[in-house]
Amino acid sequence: MLLALLLFFLPAGPGGSSNFPSLSSTSWMSPDSFHLSIGMGQIQTLKALRESGWKPKEDKSKGQFYVEYSEGKTLTLSFSKKKLQSLRFEYVDFLPAVKSSFSEQKEVLAGKFGKPRDLKLTASVLIYDHTRPNVFVVLSAKPNSDIGKQGLGYLVVRYFDPSSLPMTDGKGTMTAEGEKQKSKS
Repeated sequence: MLLALLLFFLPAGPGGSSNFPSLSSTSWMSPDSFHLSIGMGQIQTLKALRESGWKPKEDKSKGQFYVEYSEGKTLTLSFSKKKLQSLRFEYVDFLPAVKSSFSEQKEVLAGKFGKPRDLKLTASVLIYDHTRPNVFVVLSAKPNSDIGKQGLGYLVVRYFDPSSLPMTDGKGTMTAEGEKQKSKS
């Protein structure tokens, strides 16, 4: 009987009838949750996902892969030079749930990486660019936006390696170093 109860509460995985029971709405929004790390090889990354029961699908038009975690929750993987360059966790839900998840993620990341960059213009964006990988968090929960008028919002948490991105001067113009890096790819 005890074994049956334990099995009920163990994670069923992506093909099972339930996700791991958790009070956290954002525990899945971490590379560790999928046993991934930025810089892993593409073959190794896709193999790790498949061995855990996930079914990554390729979006050939964007050169990315994505995993549907559950309704309203998606993981997008981007590769550069056959290495995992970016993991983007996307969550769409009703405004109160998304706002609560943003607060939770803010606490989790503060415990892991410290204070984000001080952005005086907005409280809905967090930037951790003093860490490797960099982490960006964006909350869209404005009730007057197109999606907000439907009562919905979204939260995006992106882990990425900035060294694999072309370098620009901040105005969108490629720097000489960025041109060199681009020509190598």
